[in-house]
Amino acid sequence: MSTSDAELMFPEENSNIARPFIHVFPRHQHKRNTLPSWVLDLQQTGSKSRSQCVYVDTVQSLGSPKVDKMAATNIARISTKNSALFLCDMQEKFRKTISYYPQILQVSSRMLQAAQILDIPVIVTEQYPKGLGPTVSELDVSKCPVFPKMKFSMMLPEVEEHLKQYPNVKNILLCGIEGHVCVQSTALDLQQKGFQTNVIVDAVSSRSMVDRMYALQRMKEGGAHLTTSESVILGLVEGSDHPDFRAIQKIIWDSAPDSGLLGKTFNGETPV
Repeated sequence: MSTSDAELMFPEENSNIARPFIHVFPRHQHKRNTLPSWVLDLQQTGSKSRSQCVYVDTVQSLGSPKVDKMAATNIARISTKNSALFLCDMQEKFRKTISYYPQILQVSSRMLQAAQILDIPVIVTEQYPKGLGPTVSELDVSKCPVFPKMKFSMMLPEVEEHLKQYPNVKNILLCGIEGHVCVQSTALDLQQKGFQTNVIVDAVSSRSMVDRMYALQRMKEGGAHLTTSESVILGLVEGSDHPDFRAIQKIIWDSAPDSGLLGKTFNGETPV
C-alpha cells in the first residue's frame, strides 16, 4: 500500500468525504513517516480529535473482503420442495388506490395458479377484513388458509404455527400490498426468522410509486431477493422436462403486464 493509496482511502481532513474515526495504515508507513499530512499534523499538535491511527503488519490484517463460501452454499435455490407463496392483503377496498392494481392482481393470479399446479403451500392474509373487505375475486383463495390480521406483518403466530406443517420450506415467494407497509414488514420479519424472501416485484405495489420504489430498495437492503414472476415460475419447474411444464407454460405464454416498474421515475430513479 503506497502513500497515495492511503490518501485515496483516507482523504485529507478538508475533503468533501467524511473522515472515519479510526484510520488504519501499514506499519511501514509509521516507520518511514510517510503518513498523509493531516495525520502528521494531528500527531505533532497533539490534537484532541477523536480520530485514532492503527498500524498493522500486512494489508491482509485489514480483513480484506473474501467470498464466504459457506454463505454461498447456504443460498437455497427456489424449488417446489422448499417454497411457499405468501399473498398479502389484496383486498377489495384497495381497488381505487393502489398503483397498477389490476396488473398486480393479474401477476399474483399467475403466481397462485402456478403454486396450485405445483402443489406449493399458499398463505393468504387480509388486513382488517371487516373494514377493507375480502380478498379480490380475481384471486381464488377458497382452498387456501386465509388469516385476518391487524398487525402489518403477515408473520402472525398463527401463520408461524401453520408453517410448521412444512419443515422444508426455506423460501417465501412474496406478493401483495402495500409494498412499503405490510409487504416490507413481512419481508423483514421473514429475513429475521431465517427464511429467504423472494419479493415478486411485478406483484407488489403501493398507493405511491415513490413508496413502492423505496420499499423495494429497503427490502433488498434487508437481505430479500428482488425477482419477477416469470423468473420464479420457471425457476420452480427447473426445466422443460418437468411433468407440469406444459401447464406452467400456458400461464406465462403471454408476457406479464407492465406494472410501471420502469415507466415512471422519481429524481431520475425507477422503482427498481
